[in-house]
Amino acid sequence: MYSKFPDNFLFGAATSSLQVEGSPNADGAGLTTWQVAANTPGIIRDGCNFEVACDHFNRYRDDIKLMKDMGIQAYRFSINWARIFPDGYGKFNQKGMDFYKRLSEELLKQGIRPFATLHHWELPQTLEEQFGGWRAKETARYFGEYAAKVGKELSGLVHNYFTVNEISNFTDACYNTQGAYFPPMVKCSLKEERQAVHNALLGHGLAVQALRANASGELEIGLAENPAVYIPAIDTPENVRAANLAFRMMNAPKLTAICEGKYPEEYLADLKEDAPEFTEEEMKIIHAPLDFIGLNIYVGEYIIADGDGYKILPFPEGYPTTQMSWGRVTPEALYWGVHSINDLWGAKKYYITENGCATLDKVDNGEVYDTERVMFLRSYLQNLLRAGDENINIAGYFAWSFFDNFEWREGYTKRFGIVRVDYDTQKRTPKLSAKFYQELIKNKQLL
Repeated sequence: MYSKFPDNFLFGAATSSLQVEGSPNADGAGLTTWQVAANTPGIIRDGCNFEVACDHFNRYRDDIKLMKDMGIQAYRFSINWARIFPDGYGKFNQKGMDFYKRLSEELLKQGIRPFATLHHWELPQTLEEQFGGWRAKETARYFGEYAAKVGKELSGLVHNYFTVNEISNFTDACYNTQGAYFPPMVKCSLKEERQAVHNALLGHGLAVQALRANASGELEIGLAENPAVYIPAIDTPENVRAANLAFRMMNAPKLTAICEGKYPEEYLADLKEDAPEFTEEEMKIIHAPLDFIGLNIYVGEYIIADGDGYKILPFPEGYPTTQMSWGRVTPEALYWGVHSINDLWGAKKYYITENGCATLDKVDNGEVYDTERVMFLRSYLQNLLRAGDENINIAGYFAWSFFDNFEWREGYTKRFGIVRVDYDTQKRTPKLSAKFYQELIKNKQLL
C-alpha cells in the first residue's frame, strides 16, 4: 500500500544561492544584508562566512554532472537579487545574470529541468539602507522590476519559477518587536512588522505579473512557503476540521491572504491599529492566479478539536528530533500539510519544495552512512504517497538539500545535504541518503 510514485512524478533537489555559491561579490555583485551580518562578529555561530561556501559558483558544471549521475530530474536553485541589480534597482549587471544563464544552459544540456527561485532571503543591502527593506513598498515594486528582467533574460531557458521562499524568514524573522533573529535584525513596531509581511506578499504578486508579462514560453509560476502544519492526533472528522481551521488561521497573513485575496477578519481584528496598510488593488495583485503552490515541510504540530475551535498539543519531553532545535520528526506533516491546503483552496498542483533534516554525519572509510536521514526521508515520503493516493495533484519533490552548505546563523555546524562537502577541500561525497534517493528515482518506489 502506498509504495509507487507515478511515472510523471518529478524528483529534484534544492539549494539557495547564498548557501552554496560562494564568490558573493564576483562579477560586480552587490552587498546583501546577509553578507553584512556574516562579517559582523558574533552573528554566525562558528564565526565563518559564505565567501566560499560550496564554491558552486565555480564548480556548478561538476555539481550538475553529479546530479545527472544520481538521476535527479530537476534542480531548484535561487538567484541572488544583488548579482542582477547590485543595489536592488537601477543599474543592471549583465555579468551577474550571465552566471544564471550558464547554470540553466548546463542543466538543460544534462537533461535536468531548472526551477528558479527569485528571492531566498538575500536582500540587497542598499534597499535596506535607503528604504527600510521589506518594511517599505518601494522594495516590493523593485522586486517586481527585478522579476521582469530575470523573466526576459532567462526566456527559453527557465519555465518554472518560484517568486519567494518562506515569507516568514525574510519578514517576521528580520523585522520584529522582540528583536529579529535574521539580518538585518531590526527591532521595530508591530505595525512595521505586519507591514513588512504585507509588502512581501505584494512583491510576490508583482513578480507573478512581471514574469507572465516578460518571460516567454509555457510558464509555471508559484511560490515556496513553509506553512504551519497541523496533524490530527486522532484522524476523526472533527479533528480534521480543527486541523484545517488552524491551518487557515495560523497561516492567515501569508498563504491564506494569497489564496483568498483577503486577510481573515479575525486576523485584522486582533491587530487593530497595528494592521498593515493596503488597498483592494494590492490584494488583487497578491491574489494573482498561480500554477502551483510549493510547500517546504519539515515539521507539524499535533492538534485536537476543542469545541468549535482547536487545541495544539505540546510535544512531550524526549520527543525525537533532528540536529536542529525545531526539527521534531513528524512524518505525517507531509501528508496533512498537503491535505489541509487542498481541502481549503484546491490549488492546481503542488510541489514539495523542501524536505530533509540535519544529522550528525561522520565519514567512515570514505563513506557517509547517514541512516538517520534515510529513515527520515523514507517515512516522510511514505506520507506523501498517501496524499497522492487520494488523487491530490502532487507533481514533484525536492530534497533539501543537494549538498551540505552554509546553514544561515548556524554556519557550517549543521549538515542537511544528501551529498557531503568537505569545506577544506571542496570534495563531494554522496552519502547513503544519496544512494537511497538514486534508487527511489530509478524505481519510482520506496525501497
